[in-house]
Parts: sequence; C-alpha cells; structure tokens
Amino acid sequence: MAAGLSQDLGRSAYFTGFNSGSAVYRLDLSTVDANIDLPSGLYYARLMSNDASVAALVRYGATAAFPANGGTGAGFIVLGAGGDVRFQVTGGTVNTHAILSAGTATMYFVKVF
Repeated sequence: MAAGLSQDLGRSAYFTGFNSGSAVYRLDLSTVDANIDLPSGLYYARLMSNDASVAALVRYGATAAFPANGGTGAGFIVLGAGGDVRFQVTGGTVNTHAILSAGTATMYFVKVF
C-alpha cells in the first residue's frame, strides 16, 4: 500500500471502474523517455501492447531509464504488456515519465477520483 493511502481508499480505487469524476490520460511510449503531467488523485494505469515481451518502466519526476544489467534503480515500477498498477498522486500535479524496453505501446492512466 502506498504511503499516505488508507486501506479504504485503496479498496475504493481497486473496485471503482469509473465515475463522473473520472478522466483518462494517454501516453504513447517508445524506447525514448516520454512524460505526462498527472494531477492529484487515485489512478489505475495499464500498459497496452500487442507485443507480450514489452516492458515499461514508470517513474515520478525524473527521466525514466532501465538500470544496466546487475544494476539497481529507485523510485520506479516496471510493468509488462497488459500489466496494470494502482497508485495515488498527492501534493499537486506530478510529471510522470515512462520508457519501453523495445518497440512502441500506449499507457492509459485512468483517474478514478
């Protein structure tokens, strides 16, 4: 569970498909860092790709780059094709970055509230 996110809010984000306050943000991805501003809220994000071998690295506030083999990184999550994640943006708009391991894909961020 993300810091500052209560279990009740977490459950709400998990079970809320969409509502009148929902918004969808689209980010087209490639092997070059891309970014989008996401306002405060609770989100459901999904990586859409026809290539099952594609992975995306998503990071807040800084350029996204995969660590070298055997290296480490901080402040990011990796999603496989069709993978999804639920997260909360707090404290105003956050510039969110993403990059793909190969090819192209689209990431959709659905703000549920």
